[in-house]
Amino acid sequence: MGLSERNLKIAQARLAARTATALDVSRAQNALNSDRQDLASARASLPVLEASLARTLNLQGDLNLSAPPAAPKLSVTLAALQAGLEKRLPSLVQAANGAALAALQVRLSDNDYTPARTLEDARVAAQNAQRTLDDALRAAQTGVRDAYRAAQDAQERVALAREALQNARTALTQAQARLKAGTAAAVEVQQAQLQVSQAEFSLTQAQGGVWRALAGLGTASGVDVTGLVN
Repeated sequence: MGLSERNLKIAQARLAARTATALDVSRAQNALNSDRQDLASARASLPVLEASLARTLNLQGDLNLSAPPAAPKLSVTLAALQAGLEKRLPSLVQAANGAALAALQVRLSDNDYTPARTLEDARVAAQNAQRTLDDALRAAQTGVRDAYRAAQDAQERVALAREALQNARTALTQAQARLKAGTAAAVEVQQAQLQVSQAEFSLTQAQGGVWRALAGLGTASGVDVTGLVN
């Protein structure tokens, strides 16, 4: 918002010097008003978000929020996460139990005193149950693969965001040096400071994206890859 205030003062000064128009001042004023409204909205929404988080975590009292820790690196392989899904995911466990029960029914019906039609129906049911299990397993493996790629992509975005932040900080240092040497205006330093703040926010968002991607991968695979579950 400080940058918008300075831009407004610059526009007003240029208008007084007749090197800008009233429209330029109006635009700068609108930008400042928009920034003020965004700030007020963010401040007003913070208690609501904190209360929502407290309800989600079933916590009482005021929350002491801090920056999240760095997300762990994805060290487990895709093959390891795809293996044994039918023993971890409830939907697959249910389908596997259904297939096993149907196969048992075939064995129980395969005798000299059970009608042939009953045995045939049991075999058809067993084939259908096995097909259901196979289809569910393939879908689950695809889900794990997609979630794994999303986690990898999220971690790559963190690396890019860190690089962008470093570049922004370098640009700020250079702008401050130019200001000290008298070859840059104060507004250029403020613009560089704003870009650093935006890059820091982008990095925080990217880090949050990693946590969400890891949580999604854990849900898809039935294995905690966040390190948060004891």
